[in-house]
Formats: sequence, C-alpha cells, structure tokens
Amino acid sequence: MFLINLNNRYRYTLINKTYIPSVDEILIINDITIDDTYWTKRNKVYVDYKINLKQSHYFGQIRRCAYCRAKLRTDAYWEDLDHVVSQNEKVKWMFIPKNLIVTCEPCNRLKNANSTLTNPATNVFPNISDDFNIFNPHFDNWSDHFEIFKGIFLRGIPGTKGPATYKHCHLYRHDVIINNVEEQILWGSSTMKRLTQRLKEVAVDSVEHVHIQRAINHMIQRKKNNQ
Repeated sequence: MFLINLNNRYRYTLINKTYIPSVDEILIINDITIDDTYWTKRNKVYVDYKINLKQSHYFGQIRRCAYCRAKLRTDAYWEDLDHVVSQNEKVKWMFIPKNLIVTCEPCNRLKNANSTLTNPATNVFPNISDDFNIFNPHFDNWSDHFEIFKGIFLRGIPGTKGPATYKHCHLYRHDVIINNVEEQILWGSSTMKRLTQRLKEVAVDSVEHVHIQRAINHMIQRKKNNQ
C-alpha cells in the first residue's frame, strides 16, 4: 500500500495547453528557408521564442519531464527543448510548438534514432495522435499509455504507444525507478524488497535487469552513507 498514487500524480497532459505563438513567432515557424543551422540562431526573436515556449510547456507539464515524469530543474533553465520528431528527420518542423516538449536530460539525450512518425514520408506536420508512433503529450494522455506498477516501476501499457516510447527513451533507466522511490518517500527494506522481487521477474540478460540492479546498488550506497 502506498501513500501516493503516482498514476494520478502523473496524469496531466499538454492537450489544449500548447504554446500559442505571436505573429512574429509564426513567421519563424513557417520560414521555408529553415535548415539545420536555425536552431542555434542567436537573433533575439529566435531566442525569445524558445524561452517563451519552454516556459509555457514547462508549467503546462507541471514542471516535470514529458516522458518519465521526473521533476525538472527550476524553470527548466538547464533542460533542452526536445523535438518529438527529430530535426534530423524533419528539419522544417523544428519550431512547430506541437513538436516541442520539455524533457529531462537523460530522456532527451538517450532517445534512439528511429522515426517517430507512422508515415515518415509525410511533409505535413501531423495533427492527430495516430500519426505518431510514440507518445506526444500535445495529442496523448500519459495515463493512456503508461502506468506505475508496484508503486515505483514504470511500464508502457500493451497495445498503446507506451512500449515503443519506453524503448525510444530508455524509460527502464534506474534513475526513473529512483525518482519514483523519492516521490513515494519510500526507503529502506520496503524499497529493497520491491527491487529484489522485480529483479527476479525480468530476464537476466535484459536492460531492465541491468537498471534494476543499478537501483539496488544505489540504495545500498545510500544506506552505507546514512542517506
């Protein structure tokens, strides 16, 4: 029994909360000359647009990572804006608000290179959930695709975009488990029991096994250091 239901805590969505750009910002978004150098432009209008959008989505995401739901640093100052459809795949979409979310650094950096579109050949930005093969918080409810089970473990719900996103962002990571432990304020033998039990349930040669073992090692070190 847990004091906190993380499935309820993580239930929020960006649907109908997407940043609404100004007239000048719309010109940036629709610029047909966009290439891969535009994301790092230092002109004020580009810098301000990214700041405005990041702040809007940061608070719309309840100050949490769009994927793993870890708490983001204050104002997401050190976090990057993440492209649901990568710049490498669709460079012309780099400034589209519904292609931009705020994520923690691991979710941003560890994503694999697979296409996130059900139709990679399209040149028109999708406007429905089914056009993406991973979770997009501008179109999807997190709780329809993911769940927390046994209080601290995250998994994708079978038959949804959750399992594909789980692999895409490496959501089996041990930091995701530990973040959920922190959310539960659950330490000591109770946590270790759940971790060791789960370790026995997954394949020994799986990435999940590796990261659960890392979570166990983390817990051991905290105990040794009275933390």
